[in-house]
Amino acid sequence: MRAYILVSGYVQKVGYRYFVKREAEKLDLTGYASNLANGQVEILVEGESENVNKIVGKCKKGPFLANVRDFKMEIKEGNKECKDFKIIV
Repeated sequence: MRAYILVSGYVQKVGYRYFVKREAEKLDLTGYASNLANGQVEILVEGESENVNKIVGKCKKGPFLANVRDFKMEIKEGNKECKDFKIIV
């Protein structure tokens, strides 16, 4: 299972991408997290559907300093494209 996520709010410069990476690695998920120029964070996670669903819940809340105001997600089926979880700078 693959989930493409866009998160808006106070989500940059608060460790949001690193939070997602830690949680993804705990759940054996692959993908990436990237800050966008418009202030959003873009996330792609791939793995077992149960674990993808778990990280979606964590992404909706974010780390302690974050304030997620908008959360958009699209679930896609397909082959695994990523080998690990990366933070894109």
